[in-house]
Amino acid sequence: MTTPPRGGNLLSNFWTPIVAVGCGSPEGPNAQISVSTFGAGVVPDRPRLLVVLYQRNHTHDLVMARGNFTLSLLCAAQIDLIPKLGFVSGRDVAKLEGVDYTLTGRENPVFTGSIGWLECSVIEPFDMGDSTAFLSAVDHNERLSDDEPLVWSRLAPTLPQPIREQWDAKMVRDIEHYRDVMKWSGV
Repeated sequence: MTTPPRGGNLLSNFWTPIVAVGCGSPEGPNAQISVSTFGAGVVPDRPRLLVVLYQRNHTHDLVMARGNFTLSLLCAAQIDLIPKLGFVSGRDVAKLEGVDYTLTGRENPVFTGSIGWLECSVIEPFDMGDSTAFLSAVDHNERLSDDEPLVWSRLAPTLPQPIREQWDAKMVRDIEHYRDVMKWSGV
């Protein structure tokens, strides 16, 4: 058995803050936890983000179809949203049932209690095999609190065991599914 490196897996340092991506639809709003969300520009009056969503998620399809969405930056008090939005598909369950949120003028959900939220328009999607990276313009942003954002590398070791086991099982399924569709030139 190999001993994990001191400080954990080096790749865990590249996880971004945990955000919920919400998108409206005629059937009602849906949301998911993003794979990653990055700042993607330096021009202050033209803010951009790169938002990565797994391709087989329902919210991914809604964002592709509508071309706009919201991001809610999650804080520690919202840890219960991770399994609710990140472990099941909105195709199978009403993910937002019992969740406190409001809708923007575009009918995209914003989660109550978040650090803040942004509404974005897709500029261009990039197919990454297992996911799509949406280069997006930030149309509106609003900070609601000074809380610290949830970051996966710090959160994962502190998750309650049942949530961690659900996450690990989901990741095994996702890796198995996406391994064959990803373009790969690595060794």
